[in-house]
Amino acid sequence: MRFKTPALEAEFSRLHPDVIAAVKALDDFSHANRLPELVVTHAIRTPEQQEDIYWRGIAKNTGLPESEARAQARKKFSWHLAKCAVDLRNNHYTAVQLQQALEFLKRGREHPLWEVISHDVGRGNHLHIGRRDFAWQRG
Repeated sequence: MRFKTPALEAEFSRLHPDVIAAVKALDDFSHANRLPELVVTHAIRTPEQQEDIYWRGIAKNTGLPESEARAQARKKFSWHLAKCAVDLRNNHYTAVQLQQALEFLKRGREHPLWEVISHDVGRGNHLHIGRRDFAWQRG
């Protein structure tokens, strides 16, 4: 497993233990099945980062001016804010490999307690793994 930046490795160690365990399990699965090496691209998020990630999409989809779109983005919840989510690079997978990784992650990690998706929120497609732990959300 690699980290996009050195700071991400320290952030990763502060994530929810179930998220860390899921990523480590996927790393083991990837090695055993000759999938590409995992690359952690995002972990803990601040409210400022949340705003920066989402405001443009909100403005585009709603027609709101930037100031209002930023305010809405800041109010948007993400499990990254609660240290319960991680993003992994997925552009180095083939379609088959990505499907294998998703299927592995979803086994035993079903909704509503987990978010296991491949999506793009405006910064590129990635794997998102989130653990919905409301005690961690409350801090």
